[in-house]
Amino acid sequence: MSNNKQHIPHPISLRQKMLNLLIRLLTWCGIAVVYYIVFSFFLDTPFESKLKEETQVLERQYELLKARYDTIDKILSNIEARDRNVYVSVFEAEPYRHASNNEPDSFKDSVSRVSNIRLNNYFTSKLISFENRFDALEKNLMKLMDSIQSSEIVSYIPKIQPITNK
Repeated sequence: MSNNKQHIPHPISLRQKMLNLLIRLLTWCGIAVVYYIVFSFFLDTPFESKLKEETQVLERQYELLKARYDTIDKILSNIEARDRNVYVSVFEAEPYRHASNNEPDSFKDSVSRVSNIRLNNYFTSKLISFENRFDALEKNLMKLMDSIQSSEIVSYIPKIQPITNK
């Protein structure tokens, strides 16, 4: 017998082939997951970077609006205090307290539960009704101004005057 043995390949069983295929498949899936995680954390798509920029702009606008709201709230509190003082000095009585003054968060909570579309519709309808009322008041004022200028109002002076004219 010779020392020179030839290596004869053993036939690989179907089970061994399937196991090798499964190991390769799981390895590639693991590499793909790691690749995705690394690139998603460190690199942004143009859409993601645009969203981040828009978020930063919105956060800055929110801070500006919050500061403006705080300023307006201070001014309104100052006006309310002055109004209360004037009411007390003129009528010598305490002014009526509204429920909104005692519970400022209730309005905020009720507004936060309503959708933006409904709020927009509500405030738009209120704005239109205020504009209509303003237009009616403006027309009445113009009529009054015209009647004053044309001196029609002079004919409506009462015959008996409560104050003596000197």
